[in-house]
This record gives sequence, C-alpha cells and structure tokens, in this order.
Amino acid sequence: MAVGWGELGRVAAPAQPGRSWSIAARIALWYAAAGALWIAFSDRVLAALVGTGARLTAWQTAKGWFFVGITALLLGLLVQRYVTGVHRAQERLAATVGGMAEAVFTLSAAGELREVNRAGLEMLGLADAAAVRRPLAELVGRLQLRDLEGRPIPVEDTPEARALRGEATGGRVLIARHASGADLWVSVTAAPVRDAAGRVELAVSVVHDISELRQFERLRDEFVSNAAHELKTPIATVQGYVQLLRTWAGSGRDEREARALEVLERQCGRIDRLVQAMLGASRAALGTLELRRERLDLGELAAEVVAQARAIAPRHRLVVECGTAAPVEADRERVRQVLVNLIDNAVRFSPEGGEVRTTVRRAGADAVVEVRDEGLGVPAERQGGLFTPYFRAHAGTPHDHGGLGLGLHLSREIVARHGGAMRFESAEGRGSSFGFTLPLAPEAVDAA
Repeated sequence: MAVGWGELGRVAAPAQPGRSWSIAARIALWYAAAGALWIAFSDRVLAALVGTGARLTAWQTAKGWFFVGITALLLGLLVQRYVTGVHRAQERLAATVGGMAEAVFTLSAAGELREVNRAGLEMLGLADAAAVRRPLAELVGRLQLRDLEGRPIPVEDTPEARALRGEATGGRVLIARHASGADLWVSVTAAPVRDAAGRVELAVSVVHDISELRQFERLRDEFVSNAAHELKTPIATVQGYVQLLRTWAGSGRDEREARALEVLERQCGRIDRLVQAMLGASRAALGTLELRRERLDLGELAAEVVAQARAIAPRHRLVVECGTAAPVEADRERVRQVLVNLIDNAVRFSPEGGEVRTTVRRAGADAVVEVRDEGLGVPAERQGGLFTPYFRAHAGTPHDHGGLGLGLHLSREIVARHGGAMRFESAEGRGSSFGFTLPLAPEAVDAA
C-alpha cells in the first residue's frame, strides 16, 4: 500500500459523535471532581502535618507541581491511547483496502485524486502514489471511460463527479482502458463521504473488473444465438408439414385427429416464439439487432395486434383505444413483437379473464402505448428484476406459466434502440400497466 488512507480514516473516524462526546464528558467530570477534592482537602492535610508559615508555602508549591505532573502524565496516556487506536484503525483500513482486488480511489471535494490502492495504481499504470495527486479529468482521460455503446463519458457525468455532488452511484457498467492498452468492462460504485456538518468532504470510488464475466456472457449469447438460429429451420419444416396435414385431412379426419393437429400446430407456434425471443435477446446483447425503419401508425399496428389476440383470448375483453394518429419511424416487426409481448403477458397473468385495454396516444414529441390489465399484478419485492434476462416474476408460484423470461427484456431493448423508454406500474392482486414511448415522426411533431 503506497498511501496511508489517512484522509478517509480521518473523515470516517467520528462515526459515533454522540458516543465520543459522552466519553469526553465523563472524563472531564471525573477530572473536575478529582481536582476539586484535591484542592479542598490537600491544603488541610498539609496544614495539619507541617503547620503554617514558609514551610507550608513550600509544601503547597511542591503539591501544585505534583498535581501538574500527574495531570500531564494522565493526559499524555489518554492522548497516546487515542492516537494508537486511530493509527491501528488506519493500518487495518490500509491493509483491507490495499489487499482488495478492486481498484479503490478517493477524491477530495475539489475533485483531485488523493489516494489509490495497489489495484488502482496498476489500472492507471502508475509506479507509486507519489504521482497520484491529479485532477479527476486526468483520471478519466487515463481510463478513457466510455459507455457500453462506446461513447466517451463526460467528466461531469462520471460516478465520481456525481458522488462529489452528493449522489451515490451503484454498479454502473462502463468500458475503461487499462494501462496496458486493453479494454476492461468495469462496474463502478461511487459514494460521497460527509463530514459532521453534512458537507461532502471526499468521494470514494470502487472499480470492479468484470471483463471475464462479460466475456462469459458474450459466449453464452453467441451460443444461444447459434442454437436459436439452428432451430429455426426444423421448426419451420414441422410447421409446414402440420399445415399440410391439416389441408390434406379436410373433413375426412375424425375429431381427435383434427384436435391433435391443432395442438401440434399451436405448440409449434409456441416453440417458434420462444426461438424468436432467444434470437432477438442474443442479438440485442451482441449488438447485432438490426432495425428496418419505415413510417407506420402506431395506433393502426396496435389495433392489428389486438384483433389477432382476440382469437386466442376468448375469456378476456380486449379493447384498443386510439385517439389521433401516432406516426412513427420504426421497425414494424420489432414494434409488433413488443406489442405482442405486452398483450400476451396481460392475458396470461389475468387467469380469471377481465379487460385488457391497449391505449395509444400522443404526448408532446412522443407516441405513448399502454397495456393495462386487471390480473395478478407483480409482487413489490419482484418488480426490480422485471426487465432482467431470464427473470420470471411468478416463478415458483401457482401462477408460473413457464417461458424463458426474455419478453420484457427484449421489449425494452427494442424500444431503447428506437430512442424510446418503457415504464410499468403494478400492484399485487390489482393488475398491471406496461407501456412504452417512441419518438413521433419529425413531421408529426412539427404539425403539432
């Protein structure tokens, strides 16, 4: 460890100011009581022992020097004990931080890099901490911080700068450049350290190298993509022959055979949707999800999807509301996929039937789509993972309908690549509302 982490230890030391003041007050009271008793009784004892006059004065002077000496000795012992405790705490902190595999940085309130552990020195390519004291902008320049799309991160938008403004940032994934020139995928957590008055005095940043994890995820996504791609052909072949059999069957097949073919065709369709979801999610993760933009009316597309969904949801009232036209420039099939995912979820998680209402409207420069149901809702403790790949909110419950847990994740990726955003509201037992926004076509915004 090249630095002593003194500033962080100094700021973090008074973690319990109330307890510290309580101890100090007790020590002061004991000292005052002992001093008062000494002054009150020592002169009487001396007078009784040595009498009065010059001899008493000499003894009183000696008594005073004795009191000063004892007080100084006790005070010195107390200070030494306190300083020793602080030094030991700082040594433990230095040993802990120095042994961490993650890079740890502290920055002053002025935005100057003050302390860094061994992993941080290695990441920055610095020999020791003598060259550490430098501004945040230089640190960002050395690391060449970029977002996952490869765009440079402005200094003011870095987790460290936000921490100096009093904000805490947890687990933000960025791309950084190692001193060796290799790119690293890092997870950055930064938090402010405040003084007793609540002012930000330091910012602490922990940078965790997740490159191996990202590489594993990339290999996984490539495998899923290849597997899904290979499955497309046999599934299409089976679907084609099932349809051919149904055509040949005509009215000559009995009811059981007709029902079997219908079930087979429906399950083939389900497998095809799962494969398409796997392929779409892997392409999104690998950055190969292509968009073929065209001008379309979002309300008309929503009405088409709802009309098709009515055939497979006879127990539900599927309603669509479209006000004024909502023209967008988007990939029709991708946006259709988002609508199908949202409406299919609304139907599946409303097992008792009820209304599923799809609304399309305009709000400023955006087209807004909302799909609201009256179904199960999502428990509050599971809502945080809704858009995570392979997450199923009702997994392990009686309402688990299977699936891969990719629909919402893929929908969010598609919407984001169109420049939009997704949102949701849900309450357990009271239904859910999932929606998204897409930018209106430029001429539609101008006309408004």
